Amino acid sequence: MFNNLVGIKPTPGLVPNTGVVPACRSVDVVTVFAGSVADGVAVRRVMEGVDPADPFSRPATPTALPPSLRIGVLAGAEREFFGNSEVEALYDEAIARAQALGATIVPFDYAPFREAAALLYDGPWVAERLAAVEGFFATNETDFDPTVRKIIGGAKGCTAVEAFNGLYRLNALKQQVAPVWQAVDVLMLPTSPTIHTVADMLADPIAKNSQFGRYTNFANLMGLAAIAVPGGFGHSGLPAGVTLIGPGFSDDALAPFAAAMHAAADCGMGKDRSATIPAAPLPAVPEGWLPIAVVGAHLTGMPLNHELTAPGGVKLAETTTAPGYRLYALPGTVPPKPGLIHDPAFTGPGIAVEVWALPAAAFGAFVARIPSPLGIGKLTLADGAQVSGFLCEAHALTGSQGRCPSC
Repeated sequence: MFNNLVGIKPTPGLVPNTGVVPACRSVDVVTVFAGSVADGVAVRRVMEGVDPADPFSRPATPTALPPSLRIGVLAGAEREFFGNSEVEALYDEAIARAQALGATIVPFDYAPFREAAALLYDGPWVAERLAAVEGFFATNETDFDPTVRKIIGGAKGCTAVEAFNGLYRLNALKQQVAPVWQAVDVLMLPTSPTIHTVADMLADPIAKNSQFGRYTNFANLMGLAAIAVPGGFGHSGLPAGVTLIGPGFSDDALAPFAAAMHAAADCGMGKDRSATIPAAPLPAVPEGWLPIAVVGAHLTGMPLNHELTAPGGVKLAETTTAPGYRLYALPGTVPPKPGLIHDPAFTGPGIAVEVWALPAAAFGAFVARIPSPLGIGKLTLADGAQVSGFLCEAHALTGSQGRCPSC
């Protein structure tokens, strides 16, 4: 947030921690700072995978998110910005952008999440920080930064009973927030509720750092995925941002909306505020599933969309084709269907498409039902990726009702 960057926080266990000096080994996550969601996700995909050398590494079981998100936002007394009205205003602007992008806004009670966040530094997890460096701390305590020494040294009096009680409390809080996850698909929280000068931080480092983590520290403890995106600049010129937090292994599913939020904020990347923000990559397709790009009657809300949703299909993205495609209205089709034609000589804008994923068997059944002159071929998308999708035989254009004005 403070540097106008994207932050990718994977689900704990998705990226191995092999070689990392641990803080809290059971919940540590290797994160990515990037200029865009697309870059950050690309780096994370290189890093991820099971590593037997890390006992907390685990295989991904991708979690899908629905096409239209229900987004939980702060409400009431839990809207704490420590007097920073600029960050609060930018958070409200982000909520408005999310709504404009099609999300349903759902206020929720953050209190149990806040209690879970406090466990990271005020609970027995501090003892895990001591466990990471116990031998060195015993012989070189005075070599530690004074603030770090104070935090880690505070764990010396922790008992095993306290550790178990902390674990019990965390699991009780997970049960307590379960109804929230029934009401929302994603949480959207301030990445930090405020920003401080270096001098202020040095004067009171523990309290000020705790303020920074108010809306983030629970995510690792609860096994969640998150992507932080820039949210613009206040009148002072200082930045703010929001973090989208989803269920464990929703890492790829979060990316398209996070990228859309970043683009809508129109604040560039890092120090280059005029930089064009690239589109997010398509979410990874679950093993055993196949992607397909659709147009016309199969789009969300259209008459044949149920052919995708009924077998459990998941919408991965809304995007466009690369230039060089035309869309025609085909005569005599019920319900009315368009024909997508690849015309390399055409330089107009791309055609709006949705990319869905279907289980392999459902994909085969879906393709088998497609009537002539439509078929499935390879489409090139705006980002250069190729995906199977609807194409039309050229002979069918005879007697067509004409192409759309912009195509």
